[in-house]
Amino acid sequence: TRETVWRCSDFEEEAVGASYYCQSNTLFWHEETDTFLYSFYTSNTVVHIDHATGRSLNWWGEISDWDFDPASSHFTWQHGPHFLDNGNLLLLDNRGHFGRSKVIEFDPLTREIVWAYRHSDATPFWTETCGSNARLDNGNTLITESDTGRAFEVVPDGRIVWEYLTPRRAGPNDEFIAQAEPDRPLRPHLARLFAERKALLAAILTSLVI
Repeated sequence: TRETVWRCSDFEEEAVGASYYCQSNTLFWHEETDTFLYSFYTSNTVVHIDHATGRSLNWWGEISDWDFDPASSHFTWQHGPHFLDNGNLLLLDNRGHFGRSKVIEFDPLTREIVWAYRHSDATPFWTETCGSNARLDNGNTLITESDTGRAFEVVPDGRIVWEYLTPRRAGPNDEFIAQAEPDRPLRPHLARLFAERKALLAAILTSLVI
């Protein structure tokens, strides 16, 4: 019907009485509840919206009373927030882990982090501008480190069990993704189509960087 059911500017007035940047990078529809998750990366906030009423049900991040305690729960420039089957939220935090990246799963009611995969010296993880995350049927988590053209799958204890790096490289030490044409940066995104055919994932990622 093209009817407007929710406005970011109205939400900002409701939440903080001030204007933030309404720039979103993710819209997730939760079919079971007919609700939406909006990710506003410039204000480091995720908003949960009822589709039928347009009411803001909850919000997490800087525009909220979440005090990011402990500091490891802070997320910045986040991508891909979505509900899991267990009701928790999973999202990729691009810049909030002491300037590096992490993926966190947290209880939306208690805001307790129940699982995380974080950058470390032993397992570098850094995607400044884009990225994605998905919980697979086998309980593992598929992560796309878009800025480096890397994808990997981790088990619940954080071990990497599958990894792919696009061969189309550029820059010193091949640290960048080669561009298809000038001024057209490539930001791959990965999705698991068939659990038993991991080779297909590599084919998908390769096709995105040609």
